[in-house]
Amino acid sequence: MKLLRTWRRGDRFLILAAFAVSLLWVLAFRLPHLFWAIVLPTSLLMLLFGFVYGGLAVIRPTFRDLVVGVFVGVVMGILTRVGMGFPFFAPLLEDTVKPLLEFRYHFPAVIFVAFCEEVFWRGTLQRWAMFSWGKLQGFLSVVFLYAFLHLVCAGWTLSLIALLLGAIWGFMFVLFKDLTPSLVSHTVWDILLLIGLKAVV
Repeated sequence: MKLLRTWRRGDRFLILAAFAVSLLWVLAFRLPHLFWAIVLPTSLLMLLFGFVYGGLAVIRPTFRDLVVGVFVGVVMGILTRVGMGFPFFAPLLEDTVKPLLEFRYHFPAVIFVAFCEEVFWRGTLQRWAMFSWGKLQGFLSVVFLYAFLHLVCAGWTLSLIALLLGAIWGFMFVLFKDLTPSLVSHTVWDILLLIGLKAVV
């Protein structure tokens, strides 16, 4: 897949894109009654940036990638479900998650958002950051940016989850040089998360 826009260090267009996406994400969490009305168009925007910068080109599914993605997603989903039993999860469930489940089509919406997130954060932004600043610095910068965004959106609990999961998904992309494992893992985790949330909320 040919890039519609070539990689450049200090690409202001992509930096602006990351800022715009982050701002919209924060706005969605600050306005829970409009969450899906903001997040779904923002996800389309992330998908567009991924298309422009070749983020879709690094999806080359193999059986191994699918198995790895499902396995990691299931393990992380089980650990998250266990974590829901701890008191620090309660405010996040009540203040942030419960309103999101009121959307009738939250299951397909979450799957779509997970796909767009991986295309943008790992397939586009992380690739560009590693190209611009080196593999380690680029990887870490996107991991911490991803965690910081979730900190601003919903506090420490979600931020720590995003830090751990963002690091795992980012490392999977570095390791396999393919977006499929992290994409499948993110999707499986989201599905299991919703199932777990519906059981406790």
